[in-house]
Amino acid sequence: MSTRELIAIMPAEDPVEAPQGLSMHTVAEFRVILGRSRSAVALKPGRKGFLKSIVRRQRCLEHLMRYGTVLPAMPHTFVKRADLPAMIAANGEILAGQLSRLAGMVQFQVTVTWDDAKARSHFGLTSPDDAAACAARLSAQFRGALEPVVDEWAALPIEPGTLMNAALLLPADREIALDAALERIDAVWSDGLTIRQIGPAPAVSFASLGLRFPGKADRLASLNLLRLPWPTTIGQIAQARRNALMQPAADAEAIRSAADVLSACCRAATSKPPPLAFIWQEGTAAPAPGRRLVA
Repeated sequence: MSTRELIAIMPAEDPVEAPQGLSMHTVAEFRVILGRSRSAVALKPGRKGFLKSIVRRQRCLEHLMRYGTVLPAMPHTFVKRADLPAMIAANGEILAGQLSRLAGMVQFQVTVTWDDAKARSHFGLTSPDDAAACAARLSAQFRGALEPVVDEWAALPIEPGTLMNAALLLPADREIALDAALERIDAVWSDGLTIRQIGPAPAVSFASLGLRFPGKADRLASLNLLRLPWPTTIGQIAQARRNALMQPAADAEAIRSAADVLSACCRAATSKPPPLAFIWQEGTAAPAPGRRLVA
């Protein structure tokens, strides 16, 4: 079976012209955009090859966002074409919710840096503690200037000399307001601050789609944990989940994960567990196998 890299999910109603090398598949109310085969992606190992693939994916995502709302997939997320109907049936609610959340939204990355030596002279800083306090004060001031403009904020790693590094999620029509806020930040020290703005881009830091792949053994273990027969129903799963959570020393994460697996099988009308979606955001980790999904 053909296994390809999952690039993004979009609403089926959005007319899309796919970039060269991508294929589009309409399933229910969604359009699934697939990239190269797993074997083709694996031909470029190492850090250099990985970085090239990330740049290529980003260009594809930026192309797609011209046509409508894009739910990007995490890099190196692969799915079989034959599994697309079951994947969509099992995860349609999560996918629709995220596409609704991202509709009309764009991501920007804003980084503000200074030269430490020049800053000490300009602000009269006489010790490392003074410099740290000044940097923290300015960082808070900059965030205060940006918060009225953005809907969601994700802090990104800070390096020496960096006062602020953040991903911002905001409506596309607030781009002018963002520029005005950055001008106010620049006015704090026009000759000493360096402001880097990247975007607009898809909201990869706020909603990136990942998949995990439970097997038949997971379905059997889930049935055993919840004490259910197969076939079962969504209603029976919900009741068994509630009953299990009420037991002493219940493993809530395992119980919820088991309910997720069985509910996905029911929604996809299959005894083989379909791919299960989770949503990664900056500052969170992907769920470990067998653990609760992030909806």
